[in-house]
Parts: sequence; C-alpha cells; structure tokens
Amino acid sequence: MDVAYRILMHSDGQKRNYFVLDLNYEHFHFFPNDTNGESALKLLCDAKRTQMLHAILSENLFEARTGWAIEHDAIAAGDIPVLFACNFDMPRIARFATALQFQERQGIIICFDFQADVLRRYCGEYTTIQTISLEKFKGGFY
Repeated sequence: MDVAYRILMHSDGQKRNYFVLDLNYEHFHFFPNDTNGESALKLLCDAKRTQMLHAILSENLFEARTGWAIEHDAIAAGDIPVLFACNFDMPRIARFATALQFQERQGIIICFDFQADVLRRYCGEYTTIQTISLEKFKGGFY
C-alpha cells in the first residue's frame, strides 16, 4: 500500500509525472499484489457482492445527496459525507479529501483494514477512517 501513498502524494523520490489523479482516468483502483489485494479484487469484481457490501455499509446512514459539492456514497448524522473506499478508487479518494479540506468540514471514509494506514496519512485531519476487517468480511461472503 506504500506505492498507493506515493502515487497519491506524487512523491516517490523520482521525477515521474503520475497521471493517475489528473483526470486522465475517471477511475483508477489500486490493489496491492498480495493476498489482501487479491481478496479485495475478487470481492469487488463481483457486482452482486459489491452491492451487498454497499448495502451493509449503508446501514445506519442516509442516502447520498445529488448535486452536493462533495463526492460521497452516503451521509452520516450531522450531514457528514461518507465515502466507501474499499475499491481504493484513487481519483475519487483524492477528490473527497480535497473537497473536505477546501470546505474545512469533516468526512468519513470506510475501507478495508489493510487500506487504513495509507488513507489516514493521506487524508488528514478532516477525515475519519472507519475500517472493515477483510478476513471477517470474506468469511461472511465465501
């Protein structure tokens, strides 16, 4: 996941132009080349399971609002935007974190446990990271 952090921060110590986050791609998902990445990719490539995951994550949340200035998947109590980041869509994460910082408002990102450290480092003070155990989640789906 450190590679994802370097891409998000545009700073891996080398002079590269990462075009991942500059609107060349609408979506760019990052999964590490390990068992966590393989498991998350397998889960998220299954549309039915992804819908089930989003339904579970949406429990106790309000529906997303259209036309809101912050990209989000749901709303928590207190009008706090929530982003589901289990698919680690890097441009989406960057837009969410940037919008929170510009508006100086709080937001929540829900992700798998192995993704949390990178998101905490990248998103900063305006974002609360909530995690789902990938192992427990796999156990309930497979």
